[in-house]
Amino acid sequence: AQNIDYLKTLGINCIYLNPIFRANSWHKYDTIDYRGIDPCFGTKEDFERLVDICHQNGIRIMLDAVFNHCGPDFFAFHDVLKKGKDSRYRDWFYIPNFPIVQKPAPNYECFAYVENMPKLNTGNPEVRRYLIDTALYWTETFHVDAWRLDVANEIDFEFWRSFRKALKAANPDIFIVGEIWDDARAFLQGDQMDSVMNYNLYYACLDFFAKGELTAKGFDERIHYLLIRYKRNIQQAQMNLIDSHDVPRFLTSAGGDVRKLKLAALFLLTHVGAPSIYYGDEKGLSGWEEIDYRQPMNWEQPEGELFKYYQRLIALRSENMNAMLGDFETIQADEGLYIYKRKSKASCVTIAINNSETPCESSFAVSANDGIYKDPVNEHSISVRSGLAYLTLSAFDAAVMIEKGVVS
Repeated sequence: AQNIDYLKTLGINCIYLNPIFRANSWHKYDTIDYRGIDPCFGTKEDFERLVDICHQNGIRIMLDAVFNHCGPDFFAFHDVLKKGKDSRYRDWFYIPNFPIVQKPAPNYECFAYVENMPKLNTGNPEVRRYLIDTALYWTETFHVDAWRLDVANEIDFEFWRSFRKALKAANPDIFIVGEIWDDARAFLQGDQMDSVMNYNLYYACLDFFAKGELTAKGFDERIHYLLIRYKRNIQQAQMNLIDSHDVPRFLTSAGGDVRKLKLAALFLLTHVGAPSIYYGDEKGLSGWEEIDYRQPMNWEQPEGELFKYYQRLIALRSENMNAMLGDFETIQADEGLYIYKRKSKASCVTIAINNSETPCESSFAVSANDGIYKDPVNEHSISVRSGLAYLTLSAFDAAVMIEKGVVS
């Protein structure tokens, strides 16, 4: 309950959990029992209580579906290891010949050639039924709100069509997100997934904000390419991120420069789509290697300025959803200066980002009356005169201006 209070204070409305089912490894992507909670995390009663408390506080739960592969101790593969070609489960996997060989290299299909992650044959009707029934079990029994589909592009389309049909029948509001690192248009035609993890956005932010390898113009071109790739309803549902459990922490990629992390987070929270914050970014967690960027959350660490900055960003988004669900318009993209608007008929939010070491002065057209306007994120004073807003930005700095009642 204390940790839920932390999330409420931050402003989070959905928690995405990495695999919670019983597994051998510490990362839990080698499932042993799809219907059981790993003892590392607790019991089904604990999970039920977590979901109930989250729902009471307006927070949804997303689970990780690892349906492309399993662990070697999964009952079906364990039976194949024991009985070989006589196992009734031999066709649950891709095993071209027997006997099974695990080392030095497996003679059966695996995820990433790892013998401890045998690939499931999702084209087999029994496998399909078992996995879909598993998702239905957690959705209907524990009222799970969403599913993230691990390595979704390595599973056949028909499986995901059957998966969506069954899950949407159980809960029409269930949210289905695929882990697909590149072009996902084939999966987003309305018959499989609602969204995918937007790793292409991650790479663009990495190159522009963290590495400084893109100019503002180059970054803008990458962003607009991604926007035109998908239909508008898909754009709004994209699971946007600047880091995750599969890549180094953004702060580490940015050389530990908190200013760059803040700029990337500002863009993340004001871009088209559904922003995803990797736990601990708001506390400055770092890490280049997997063991570091997946380190445990330090709940005892005091909530510092970075936490408060994320609070302001989340509040900015939630308080201006009309604009955040509206249009994305580039105003200026010149060297390190990037200015863009999120705009609807009811409101407009203009964001000016200076992604460079050189301080700069800038101006942009507004509909607001003359006067001084306060930036709600970085507390800059923005002067408006004769339809133009003027501001000064220091190195790796940004400002936000909000206009209400915008019609044009």
